[in-house]
Amino acid sequence: MKSELASLKKIANLDPDVVTVFVHGSFVTKTTNDYNFRELRVFDKNKFIFSKFELIKIRPDIDVIYVSKDIRKSEKNIKKIDFPVKNFFVTINLIGIDEFNKNVYTHSPVAIKRILLFRKLKIIKGSLFLNNTKKKLTAYFYPLDKQVQDEYDFMKKYLRLLQEYECKNFILFASDYKRLFPFYYEFIMGKLKNGFPDRRIKLVFPKSMNLKAKLDISTATTEELL
Repeated sequence: MKSELASLKKIANLDPDVVTVFVHGSFVTKTTNDYNFRELRVFDKNKFIFSKFELIKIRPDIDVIYVSKDIRKSEKNIKKIDFPVKNFFVTINLIGIDEFNKNVYTHSPVAIKRILLFRKLKIIKGSLFLNNTKKKLTAYFYPLDKQVQDEYDFMKKYLRLLQEYECKNFILFASDYKRLFPFYYEFIMGKLKNGFPDRRIKLVFPKSMNLKAKLDISTATTEELL
């Protein structure tokens, strides 16, 4: 087991409030690489103008969902552990059990629901709970879940293809998003709730990857996006 996963398992085993911990994404599917796109989303107040992408060399991350009965206590327990990060960033989305259930048993195509429906998982803790959840989730599957996931996968494929052809900088305008990735455009505009819940704690070790940011030209301010 990778040292990062061994530390994660140690954390989960010592946390009395943990419900389930699992890994998803490119680490599980073994499709990681040492490059990624940094995206800057440019707005004029509430009007989205374009996204600028820059290809950078950066080690990949391990995406973790950590469900807890008390996320504040779990956060303290996680930060107490000596968490060695050698070859990967580790991104932990720490979510309360009530918020997790709300994002699973829903009509909306939110990220947690789609991960459980369509993604290969590596379960670190709480396999019985998670497997039971996945069984009950089938009653909440809607065609929109698959449509949003298919578009997400297409966008990943699109970006990976640009990496392969060493396209280091490019811009996607609002019109490009509307044509190629209409669901993602609705997400950027805040009209479609298909991401992670706001009520979560996001921890990244050893530090933020800084892959997404927002620039508002009307106020000349920037902010990092979670």
